[in-house]
Amino acid sequence: MNRLLAAIFLLALWITPAVAQPQDEEKPIKPELSPLVTRVISDTLTTAQQRRALQIFHGQWDAVDDPTPTEQAQIALAKYDLHNPILNAPTTPALLRARAAHLRGQPQKALDALGETASAEADLLRARALDDLGRQSDAVQVLAKWREHLQQNQVTEPGELVAAAQALTLLADLEGRPSQDYHLAMQLLGRVRTEIDRLYWPASLAEAELLVEKDNPTEALKALQDALTLNPNASRAWYLLGQMSVASYNFDRARQVSDELRKIHDTHLLADLLDAESYLQQKDADSALQTLARLPSASRRRQ
Repeated sequence: MNRLLAAIFLLALWITPAVAQPQDEEKPIKPELSPLVTRVISDTLTTAQQRRALQIFHGQWDAVDDPTPTEQAQIALAKYDLHNPILNAPTTPALLRARAAHLRGQPQKALDALGETASAEADLLRARALDDLGRQSDAVQVLAKWREHLQQNQVTEPGELVAAAQALTLLADLEGRPSQDYHLAMQLLGRVRTEIDRLYWPASLAEAELLVEKDNPTEALKALQDALTLNPNASRAWYLLGQMSVASYNFDRARQVSDELRKIHDTHLLADLLDAESYLQQKDADSALQTLARLPSASRRRQ
């Protein structure tokens, strides 16, 4: 029970009543997959291997026949099927195992899984895990090199550039200068969308997260809609949309979002967290406790 009460307290800190979500009740909550994504996937110039990778990346998992073990792990992680054995298999890529461990609230296990893996994505996850363990100075040391790297080098791989931009903002938060690198991070994320890969939806999601932090819900909602059009099954995008709904007291919409998350995975961690946040915003701590009781663990950091 003490763990649950602590989780309730932390969830209460996550809710930001001042952030309101613009309401648009006429639009269906579930967007259609972008026709451009459909065309790229079905294009005759797209190889079979590329098609499978695109289907997984854009949340079209049912279209993938006989997924390989690595593909199974990618799909499980995207669905937040975090206790799927494939995510602990030694043959599963280290970054996937580490991400799953971190989302389960196991930062030390995430660090162990990462080992010496070197990339912006690995360092961002490494720093988040270190921060979760209270090792902020170590996290700063991991991230600081990316500020220097971005000043001296041009990163062109979209996943690495998004992770590097997020590393900048996390570093600024840890150093107590959150506004210092905000504009640069937004420029980098915009460059991913406009110059490198307009279909790379994590860039739009990262933009939305920054815009919410900067109390700009209107632009955040646009960025979320862009992300969900490119991947209608993007769990984190749905969760952020639900949080915005809770913050604006639109509890019906928040419930719709948690329902969408459970369509992705019937025991979706983020659906339970969102429901608990919604109950807390409604001053219903008992229901929040009952919801959190279903969770195997609770992480203090955002999912």
